[in-house]
Amino acid sequence: MSGRRIFISGAFVKDMCSMASEQFNNASKMIAMRGDVPVNPMRICSPSWDWQKCTRRRLKELLDCDGIYMLEGWKTSSVAKTEHFVALKLKMTIELEK
Repeated sequence: MSGRRIFISGAFVKDMCSMASEQFNNASKMIAMRGDVPVNPMRICSPSWDWQKCTRRRLKELLDCDGIYMLEGWKTSSVAKTEHFVALKLKMTIELEK
């Protein structure tokens, strides 16, 4: 693939992991189908990692992307709000799930 790298951002809480995983995976498939490269944080962070380690890793991955795809419900997550802020400040392409 030679498309843009698109980071997927949204809320995911350990006790709702399977629901969030489906939402992130569906977004990954959609992004890949249009020719871009999805960066799915559900595949980056280990469930055994603490919040700080996962957040740091997510932000590192975001910085290597060309844009961000905000999943519905992202405003309920402090990490997703931070990712949105970073993308906004870096003038990345920001897409909102409809």
